Amino acid sequence: MDVGLANVVQVVTNNVTNCKLMGSLIIKEFPHIVWSPCATHYLDLMVEDIGKLNWVKEVLGMARRLVKFVMYKIAKNLGLVKFSSIHFAMMFLVLERLVKVHRTLGQMVVSNAWFEWTNSGT
Repeated sequence: MDVGLANVVQVVTNNVTNCKLMGSLIIKEFPHIVWSPCATHYLDLMVEDIGKLNWVKEVLGMARRLVKFVMYKIAKNLGLVKFSSIHFAMMFLVLERLVKVHRTLGQMVVSNAWFEWTNSGT
């Protein structure tokens, strides 16, 4: 109402149930306004489902342990970020970065610090 109904053509919201309900109420009261679910949220939900596949879950678990080791024990400036429990697409961004720095990571795992780390599995 603050910007004027003539200035609003679309509303984009999250895809949770209450936002979907709100979207249907908007288009019912204001038929000229289009409601759209957030495409990014849909993609994030799809990536979350992919992350539930057993083989993907296993790879992600190994990547989490590796990132934890690098960030807390080695402290190399590899540009790694922590895994997010909120944004599932972040898992794949972290995996992409791990692939880019794989040579440095290879050197790291033959270092004494790796073998001294209690969670390395060795």
